[in-house]
Amino acid sequence: MTTLIVAGSFADKLGLADSPAWAAGLAPSAVALIYAAALKIGTKTTKRADGTTDPLCVGVLGASALVVVLASGDARVPPHAFDFIYPALLAAGGVATALRGAYDAPAPGARGLDVRVSLPVGGVLIALWAVVLVGGAWLRSAGILVSMPAKLFETFYRVGSTIFGGGQVVLPMLLTHVVEPGWVSEEAFYAGLALTQSLPGPLFNFSAYLGTVAAGVAGGLASVAGLFGPGCVLILATSPFWLAIRERPSVQAAKLGVNAAAAGLVTAACAMLTFSAVKNAASAAVVLLVAGLTSGGGLPAPSAVATGAVTGFVLAAAGVAQD
Repeated sequence: MTTLIVAGSFADKLGLADSPAWAAGLAPSAVALIYAAALKIGTKTTKRADGTTDPLCVGVLGASALVVVLASGDARVPPHAFDFIYPALLAAGGVATALRGAYDAPAPGARGLDVRVSLPVGGVLIALWAVVLVGGAWLRSAGILVSMPAKLFETFYRVGSTIFGGGQVVLPMLLTHVVEPGWVSEEAFYAGLALTQSLPGPLFNFSAYLGTVAAGVAGGLASVAGLFGPGCVLILATSPFWLAIRERPSVQAAKLGVNAAAAGLVTAACAMLTFSAVKNAASAAVVLLVAGLTSGGGLPAPSAVATGAVTGFVLAAAGVAQD
């Protein structure tokens, strides 16, 4: 995370907004790794324990991705609508598989996260999370949030409160909430995304880079706190309730649909990011190269990003397929 804060501090000095040739391969490389993640997650969430494909989970995945892609391309859908669209799709996926009822029983002894918090403490934490979420939204709508770190915290807290399924899911929302307002340029966004994916740690660490680019170190720290905070609080808050219901057949069945819908959101992220990252045939070639090396060849992410960056630079410097 420290590396990303340092990188964010120097983003403007690198001239990324001018689309230099050396950075031409970074955006397509970053998107290619999202494609690889979508393939992996999609395959995992649509397979039964016996290795066969679950048609309902495939349908949930496809429907979730379709709704998000269409909504993102409709000017009548305001950006903040996705704060409700994403959770609604996850809930709908869970209802779909819960109504069917069939599920694969967890492996013996596979209890998952077991955090012991009392019910009253859990209730207080949920109330605290809700107060910060609603209070921040009210302050934003009232125009009271004036400092950039405060705006970043509210934005990332809201995004962190409404997503599920991994860091890839937040990327389209970050493009909408961070790039479109002009806080971070599109070129700096993708350069940071490529760097984040080549470093150890969760993709949520990307928030440190984005916040630093937008408002210095204070913005980076505020963004990290905002994005990581809701998940940490809600894991502790819901653990006593989850421990009480997680063995129920209906809950186990609903998990299948929620996971499939989350995979659909990652799939939608691929399409939405492609629209802005792939500028020409050379960029598309880099996407295909990096995705193939990662998914088919098993090349680690740092090496894949480096390969894509070099390829993109060579193509841009030579003027190949740049139209």
